[in-house]
Amino acid sequence: MKVYIAEKPSQGREIASVLGCTKSAKGYMYNADSIVVWCFGHLIEMADFSSYSPELKKWQLSILPFIPQEWKYVPKKDAVEQLKIIANCLTKASEVVIATDADREGELIARLVLNHCNYSGPARRLWVSDLNPEAIRKALSNMKDIKEYDNLYKSALARSRADLIAGVNYTRACTIVYGSSNSIYSIGRVQSPTLRLVVERDLEIEAFKANGFYTIKGYFVNTLLLDNPIEANWI
Repeated sequence: MKVYIAEKPSQGREIASVLGCTKSAKGYMYNADSIVVWCFGHLIEMADFSSYSPELKKWQLSILPFIPQEWKYVPKKDAVEQLKIIANCLTKASEVVIATDADREGELIARLVLNHCNYSGPARRLWVSDLNPEAIRKALSNMKDIKEYDNLYKSALARSRADLIAGVNYTRACTIVYGSSNSIYSIGRVQSPTLRLVVERDLEIEAFKANGFYTIKGYFVNTLLLDNPIEANWI
């Protein structure tokens, strides 16, 4: 039995239609030899920093920066039921096909689910962005082993971990130094530089002063036609 893991229900149904999976159950579709089950975006998330150590439950500069040596992942609260459905489908799998979005984040979503369900069997990647039937059929005939996408998965892990390390450590440090009991200084690897760009642009607009401008007028002579020069004014 091949088990296809899609990123969202609509994507799963399109793939199921091409595979001929016409039977429906809660959280997946199937036929005699295939199951298409889906996520709802991210079902697994990184554990809160406070779960790593009792010290981290208090915001204090002395323990910053904190960088986990082993990363913890936990199911999202609203994803527990669907994860159980996926895990049950995986018990029937002779092969898994990752059919999440064809990008870095899609790879991360599926790999975290497989890790959570302790799946270690054979797996391939369905790489398709256009969900029309012809594109899906073409992608189904060109699937590759997921090992060829390991670097994509690792880059997604690096991005998500960098976000958390920067966000948590800088937010705690800035709040302790500049904040108060009633305010939190939220800092993010992406949000903070982006916010600065927006603020700088707003300040430029506020400080704008109209200035005079000049029009250039040129007078040209065609010296190539020496016997009969042609003169022209250009503005």
